[in-house]
Amino acid sequence: MSKRRKHRRHDPRRRVVRMARQLIIYGWRQEPDVDLVGGMHRPITMSDATCTEAYNWAIHTPNRWWVRAIVICRADDGTEYRETVEAEMGQAVLINDTSEYRLGLLAEARNSINPRHWVAEGFEMGVI
Repeated sequence: MSKRRKHRRHDPRRRVVRMARQLIIYGWRQEPDVDLVGGMHRPITMSDATCTEAYNWAIHTPNRWWVRAIVICRADDGTEYRETVEAEMGQAVLINDTSEYRLGLLAEARNSINPRHWVAEGFEMGVI
Protein backbone atom coordinates (compact mmCIF):
# COMPACT_ATOMS: atom_id res chain seq x y z
CA MET A 1 0.00 0.00 0.00
CA SER A 2 1.40 3.36 -0.96
CA LYS A 3 2.06 6.06 1.63
CA ARG A 4 -0.39 8.39 -0.07
CA ARG A 5 -3.20 5.89 0.11
CA LYS A 6 -2.43 5.01 3.72
CA HIS A 7 -2.35 8.71 4.65
CA ARG A 8 -5.74 9.29 3.05
CA ARG A 9 -7.29 6.41 4.92
CA HIS A 10 -6.19 7.80 8.28
CA ASP A 11 -6.89 11.44 7.46
CA PRO A 12 -8.38 13.07 10.62
CA ARG A 13 -10.75 15.21 8.56
CA ARG A 14 -12.28 12.13 6.90
CA ARG A 15 -12.72 10.57 10.34
CA VAL A 16 -14.56 13.58 11.77
CA VAL A 17 -16.79 13.81 8.67
CA ARG A 18 -17.67 10.13 9.04
CA MET A 19 -18.48 10.67 12.71
CA ALA A 20 -20.55 13.81 12.04
CA ARG A 21 -22.76 11.85 9.65
CA GLN A 22 -23.77 9.60 12.55
CA LEU A 23 -25.10 12.46 14.69
CA ILE A 24 -28.78 13.44 14.71
CA ILE A 25 -29.66 16.94 15.86
CA TYR A 26 -33.26 17.33 17.05
CA GLY A 27 -35.77 19.77 18.49
CA TRP A 28 -39.27 19.19 19.95
CA ARG A 29 -42.14 21.16 21.43
CA GLN A 30 -45.39 20.08 23.09
CA GLU A 31 -47.02 23.49 23.24
CA PRO A 32 -47.78 25.41 20.04
CA ASP A 33 -46.18 28.78 20.80
CA VAL A 34 -43.14 27.60 22.77
CA ASP A 35 -39.61 27.48 21.37
CA LEU A 36 -38.25 24.15 20.23
CA VAL A 37 -36.10 22.40 22.85
CA GLY A 38 -33.46 20.12 21.44
CA GLY A 39 -30.27 18.25 21.65
CA MET A 40 -28.27 15.62 19.86
CA HIS A 41 -28.39 11.83 19.57
CA ARG A 42 -25.13 9.98 19.05
CA PRO A 43 -24.28 6.33 18.53
CA ILE A 44 -23.73 4.47 21.76
CA THR A 45 -20.24 3.49 20.55
CA MET A 46 -19.11 7.11 20.13
CA SER A 47 -17.26 8.68 23.06
CA ASP A 48 -18.20 12.10 24.43
CA ALA A 49 -14.94 13.60 23.13
CA THR A 50 -15.45 12.23 19.62
CA CYS A 51 -19.06 13.37 19.65
CA THR A 52 -18.06 16.89 20.67
CA GLU A 53 -15.38 17.01 17.98
CA ALA A 54 -17.80 15.82 15.28
CA TYR A 55 -20.57 18.18 16.45
CA ASN A 56 -18.25 21.20 16.49
CA TRP A 57 -17.04 20.36 12.99
CA ALA A 58 -20.63 19.94 11.74
CA ILE A 59 -21.92 23.26 13.08
CA HIS A 60 -18.89 25.32 12.04
CA THR A 61 -18.49 23.93 8.51
CA PRO A 62 -20.91 24.34 5.58
CA ASN A 63 -22.60 20.98 4.97
CA ARG A 64 -25.45 19.46 3.04
CA TRP A 65 -28.20 18.55 5.52
CA TRP A 66 -31.22 16.27 5.55
CA VAL A 67 -34.17 17.51 7.58
CA ARG A 68 -37.24 15.60 8.79
CA ALA A 69 -40.22 17.47 10.25
CA ILE A 70 -42.61 15.38 12.35
CA VAL A 71 -46.03 16.30 13.76
CA ILE A 72 -47.57 13.90 16.26
CA CYS A 73 -51.36 13.86 16.35
CA ARG A 74 -54.17 12.21 18.29
CA ALA A 75 -57.53 11.77 16.54
CA ASP A 76 -60.86 12.20 18.32
CA ASP A 77 -61.14 8.42 18.75
CA GLY A 78 -57.75 8.32 20.53
CA THR A 79 -55.66 6.84 17.73
CA GLU A 80 -52.28 8.45 17.26
CA TYR A 81 -50.70 9.21 13.92
CA ARG A 82 -47.74 11.15 12.57
CA GLU A 83 -47.30 13.45 9.62
CA THR A 84 -43.72 13.46 8.36
CA VAL A 85 -42.06 15.64 5.73
CA GLU A 86 -38.44 14.95 4.81
CA ALA A 87 -36.13 16.86 2.47
CA GLU A 88 -32.47 17.47 1.75
CA MET A 89 -30.83 20.85 1.41
CA GLY A 90 -29.47 21.16 -2.10
CA GLN A 91 -26.37 23.12 -1.18
CA ALA A 92 -23.85 23.23 1.64
CA VAL A 93 -24.81 25.75 4.32
CA LEU A 94 -24.00 26.44 7.96
CA ILE A 95 -26.45 25.01 10.47
CA ASN A 96 -27.69 28.50 11.41
CA ASP A 97 -28.86 28.97 7.83
CA THR A 98 -31.18 25.94 8.08
CA SER A 99 -33.66 27.42 10.57
CA GLU A 100 -36.03 28.92 7.97
CA TYR A 101 -35.92 25.67 6.01
CA ARG A 102 -36.74 23.61 9.12
CA LEU A 103 -39.59 25.93 10.10
CA GLY A 104 -40.97 25.74 6.56
CA LEU A 105 -41.00 21.93 6.68
CA LEU A 106 -42.69 22.01 10.10
CA ALA A 107 -45.35 24.38 8.74
CA GLU A 108 -45.89 22.10 5.74
CA ALA A 109 -46.37 19.08 8.00
CA ARG A 110 -48.62 21.04 10.38
CA ASN A 111 -50.79 22.34 7.50
CA SER A 112 -51.55 18.80 6.36
CA ILE A 113 -53.21 17.72 9.63
CA ASN A 114 -56.38 18.60 11.50
CA PRO A 115 -55.27 21.38 13.91
CA ARG A 116 -57.42 19.91 16.72
CA HIS A 117 -55.38 16.69 16.58
CA TRP A 118 -52.00 18.39 17.18
CA VAL A 119 -50.07 16.95 20.17
CA ALA A 120 -46.39 17.77 19.52
CA GLU A 121 -43.99 18.59 16.71
CA GLY A 122 -40.32 18.51 16.07
CA PHE A 123 -37.48 18.01 13.65
CA GLU A 124 -34.46 15.79 13.16
CA MET A 125 -31.51 16.64 10.96
CA GLY A 126 -28.08 15.43 10.07
CA VAL A 127 -25.14 15.82 7.72
CA ILE A 128 -25.38 14.10 4.35
